[in-house]
Amino acid sequence: MEIVVQTLVVNISAANKALEKNQYFYSGIKKEGIELFNSSRYDFASFKGLSVNNKAFQ
Repeated sequence: MEIVVQTLVVNISAANKALEKNQYFYSGIKKEGIELFNSSRYDFASFKGLSVNNKAFQ
């Protein structure tokens, strides 16, 4: 059996812009992802909830 692991590396600015736009993918990462390193210099933006369009894709 083979297990495939994928790593996604995104800078904090791009992740925060996506969270501010309420993008579902990034909200899931913030909620369920594993933060491997935190320098304490930056914080994730708050997620305001899904828009009606994004809720349709859940």
